[in-house]
Amino acid sequence: MHNNMKVNLKHKITTWALAAFSAAGLTSCSESFLDREPDGSYITKPQLGEAMKWNSQVMLGEVQGISTNLVKWSATSMSGTTRQDCFGQKAVDIATDLMTGDMVFSGLNTYGWFLEDCCLYNASYAADRTYMLWCYYYSVIHACNLITDMAGGTDSEPTDATQKYYFAVAKTIRAHSYFNLITLFAHNYDEAKDKKTLPVYDTQEEVGGAPQTVDSVYNFILRDLEGAVTAYTNAQAAGFTSSDISMPDLSVAYTVQAYVQLQKGEYANALAAARNAISASQKEMLSADDLFFGFNTISNNNWMWGIDITESNTDKYATFWSMMDYFTYGYQSLGDYKVINADLFDAIPATDNRRQWFAAYGDTDYTFLIPANKFFDAARTPGGDSNWVNDIHFMRIEEPYMIAAEAAARLGDLSASCGYLSAMLASRDAEAATAIYALTQDELLEEIYFNWRLEFWGEGKSLLTLKRFKKSMTRPENDYYKGLTALGAVPYSNSRFTFAIPQRELQNNQLMNEAEQ
Repeated sequence: MHNNMKVNLKHKITTWALAAFSAAGLTSCSESFLDREPDGSYITKPQLGEAMKWNSQVMLGEVQGISTNLVKWSATSMSGTTRQDCFGQKAVDIATDLMTGDMVFSGLNTYGWFLEDCCLYNASYAADRTYMLWCYYYSVIHACNLITDMAGGTDSEPTDATQKYYFAVAKTIRAHSYFNLITLFAHNYDEAKDKKTLPVYDTQEEVGGAPQTVDSVYNFILRDLEGAVTAYTNAQAAGFTSSDISMPDLSVAYTVQAYVQLQKGEYANALAAARNAISASQKEMLSADDLFFGFNTISNNNWMWGIDITESNTDKYATFWSMMDYFTYGYQSLGDYKVINADLFDAIPATDNRRQWFAAYGDTDYTFLIPANKFFDAARTPGGDSNWVNDIHFMRIEEPYMIAAEAAARLGDLSASCGYLSAMLASRDAEAATAIYALTQDELLEEIYFNWRLEFWGEGKSLLTLKRFKKSMTRPENDYYKGLTALGAVPYSNSRFTFAIPQRELQNNQLMNEAEQ
């Protein structure tokens, strides 16, 4: 391994003075008691003292601590080694896109990061990715629970307008984390709603919980989001608003709600929530010119939720940019090329501007179809950026538009569906924006599936979409590891697409032996 790649990724926190309290809530999983990370080894309300009670600055510090760890979170593997493919939400996005084969390695993975994910060896109960996902999301939930505990409990909205907002932020992030957990660790809702899968913690004062049914987890998520929507609305009515996109706002809560209801098959509710998100947001979809802004700055007006990356919160090599950008010094520029599935690329019409997102650079065939014009450092010097401070996004306005298009299509309202989809396609493929109005319902749904895969390539939507549409994965010819597993077409229902409860959780939380997967 290159000497500079042997970086020490220790857990760090924001420079806010009071955010230090968050560190205890966002540490890596205990090697002895995985089940105690969500509900043990925490700072209690009495320990925080009187200074924390109803102190908006302390609540702000806690929220900012959570936001930092969405992009800067490290954990050890099952064997105790530090992983550079474990850096919060964007690591999950890369791993799950590789699982579906929409993203592939075009050559040998020299450094080994994300190798288990692309080869579908990552979902067993003893796999590192399984362990790291469980640790990561429950650590975020654990920190959110501190904020709701400070407010008096998960159903006790604060009276102060500022605190109402931070309370809503915590509930939104907690709901987002539980939604990711339940879609990663359980099969589709319609096939597994009665199975016991995950413990649900809404306070730090709980210990070692029993698994709840998939339906119960979904219901908890929706209650959290309803509480968040109410708190956001009340905060705004009381005069508090925020333009800081590192904190998810009302439109983000509505979008998460829309995702949850879409995944449940409650299409009318999903459509209503998506419309609410669009209405509540001040964001605009990417124009034809902005398609090539590099997805690298929070100043772009289509980002709904993201993080301004600075020297204090970058983890350098263990970052999305190191892993994905040819123009950033890191694994992508050093030869671990992650590229678009060639079959998916070939399906992009010549009239579609998004085809230009993918291109070859350098003197090797392996760079063919890297996302050189989608994710890039502005200087565009191969391997040139060694600051690793390009920004990160978690959600953008195109998502509620796509949810609305899919939900309306599934309801049989093709006109409404085409309206939402064509609004996005107008700046991407004007011909397709018109042609979709002639499609049947089944054809329109296929077009929507294609656009989920293309529009959000590299953004972590691929696995969720594959499972929701009940599709299969077939490795393309440009996948270096195509012949490794000899799996052929892998259907959405294959256990390799659903993570098992981690071995350590089963060993140390005896109640989790009741889990059904």
